[in-house]
Amino acid sequence: EAWEALAQAIKEASFYITNSFPIRSEGESAYHSSKNTIKWDAIIVLRKRGSIQYDSLSSKSLLELLVEWTNYINTEQLALKKCDIRNFFRALATQYYVADPRKNCLKDLFSTVEDYVEDYCDA
Repeated sequence: EAWEALAQAIKEASFYITNSFPIRSEGESAYHSSKNTIKWDAIIVLRKRGSIQYDSLSSKSLLELLVEWTNYINTEQLALKKCDIRNFFRALATQYYVADPRKNCLKDLFSTVEDYVEDYCDA
């Protein structure tokens, strides 16, 4: 519900998302290191509608982008956990949802990532 509220607020304020990317936000401290605690935040870059031309994303390109980021980060020896991947995918799905006015439900996009997450990592 929080992601849908964020997406709706972005739409109503006449913004759109031009980019989403992960950034390492937590170190190795034991205080924030439980199994389901994210270590990566999703950064969402916004622009006011009408400021530049943009293209909608497809659900295929969302998953491809997620795979690219996951592979890149994991080759840098900074592994993403399942919760990090889910969080970043939600940011990407929000970008897709905001860009395409025909999309009615953001939760439908979230289900796309589950198979990938389960197949990709065990952490």
